[in-house]
Amino acid sequence: MQITLIHNPSAGDDTSLDANRLVELITNAGHHVLYRSTHDQDWPEALKAPTELVAVAGGDGTVAKVGKQLLGGAVPIAVLPMGTANNISRTLGTWGVPIETQIQRWHSGRRVALDAGVVTGPSSTLHFLEGIGVGLVSWLITHADDSDTLELQPDAEAKMAHAVQLLKRGIELCPAFTLEATLDGVDLAGEYILFEVMNTQFIGPNLRLVRRADLGDGLFDVVLVRATQRAMLRDYLEHAPADASAARELPIRRGRQLRIVCGGFDLHIDDQIEHAPRSALVSSALELTIKPRALEFLLPG
Repeated sequence: MQITLIHNPSAGDDTSLDANRLVELITNAGHHVLYRSTHDQDWPEALKAPTELVAVAGGDGTVAKVGKQLLGGAVPIAVLPMGTANNISRTLGTWGVPIETQIQRWHSGRRVALDAGVVTGPSSTLHFLEGIGVGLVSWLITHADDSDTLELQPDAEAKMAHAVQLLKRGIELCPAFTLEATLDGVDLAGEYILFEVMNTQFIGPNLRLVRRADLGDGLFDVVLVRATQRAMLRDYLEHAPADASAARELPIRRGRQLRIVCGGFDLHIDDQIEHAPRSALVSSALELTIKPRALEFLLPG
């Protein structure tokens, strides 16, 4: 096959495969490679070249950037997880399979479709692959970005462990917020500590907020934890990282169209924060919809 390889050299740690090794593995598996680093400003131009597969070596942020360039196209994506959280790879079920093995099994791989989320504000329309939300996850992203301690952790596993500990402290520190929202016409207004619109199973530091997910069913999973349910969320975080089946199921509603009236609190879209009140996006009504089966991913055979 003709492969376009988009690689983030900054992803992962010292054990991650470098560009030369990635190209060597793909070539040795019988493929032709067009390589581009995300450090090159014109890397999106490589996606316009004829290809049969786009391989993305990096973390969730890199996968999302590439995926948004390929929405609605016919070329599948193969994720070579080299990031910190790798939530998309975990949702696809390829996390833990050695990259060398994944490349060798592309010949016998199968395709799966993934929906994309669409958020429309008063002056812009954005897409997301993982999720969008307000409350605890947004609080964590903001505090993690401000924390030098997280960056000092030696590897991805240590970073995730540190982030989970920070998240547990956030259950008590994160303020509750009053939200106006309707899902397919059903009123969800209330006071929340966590409100997450999930397109994948995992978000943030490998939080498996959704136990089961049909990636191409055209539905959101909206995870709702009210301000009075902090103890339930604390119990979930104690059990879910090691054994999701031991944790109490979080409240979830499923639907196709969500309307949120924002104001006064930060909003995350995938791993990017829209800060209030600096962002016009978080001071207005937002419409969230699904772009069904917008992307295809190749899973190794």
